[in-house]
Amino acid sequence: LYAEVVQLRPGEEEPRRPYPLHWATCVETGPGIGNTYQITGNSDNYAIDIRLDQPLENRKDWRGSFIVGTVTWAELGEMERMLAIADIVRNIPSWHNDDWVMSALIS
Repeated sequence: LYAEVVQLRPGEEEPRRPYPLHWATCVETGPGIGNTYQITGNSDNYAIDIRLDQPLENRKDWRGSFIVGTVTWAELGEMERMLAIADIVRNIPSWHNDDWVMSALIS
């Protein structure tokens, strides 16, 4: 299984004013199905959002992705435990989901 970092554009606040780019980690577990790991919310209430074996939605909004490693089915649980405990920094406006993805991947 490939572990990927995905960058997507989550829509527009208003016409011609897109929201900032969003980063997530994804493992495709079957055709069009996968696990996504991300943080959601804003600076004061970020929380981890893990979705297992769900349709990989909004692929049209993906700006791109890159493979950051491989994981076996046996290793997937350990990867999920590590991502679930990765540090989330709150109340620092310059810290975003891309920071979480990068720090989670190196932990």
